[in-house]
Amino acid sequence: MSVQSSQAAWELWHSGYKELGALGLARAFAFAAGRGWARGELILSVSLEERDANNVLRSRVLFLELTHAVPSELTADEVSEVRAAVAMAPSSWRERVQHSTLMINLSSSRPD
Repeated sequence: MSVQSSQAAWELWHSGYKELGALGLARAFAFAAGRGWARGELILSVSLEERDANNVLRSRVLFLELTHAVPSELTADEVSEVRAAVAMAPSSWRERVQHSTLMINLSSSRPD
């Protein structure tokens, strides 16, 4: 399913929709990262006292789902969009997933 709006992608993902694909997950993550929810350590707990704690935790789960997605039949522009979304994650997150399914498949995709 192709979702044009990053906010709509976030809302679909948040509601439990499982068919977004790599591009939809990337758009949802871009929404979360744009709100400052992609922060902290990827696999550590989040204090309930932290501002937006639930969305911070959700953004971590979303990022992990994104990095396990298989990007299929993406245009060069869409590949660039997925890469840009991943680049919005903290560097420590990106380092942990550099050999993930998504990153391996993106490295073999058409150049930007």
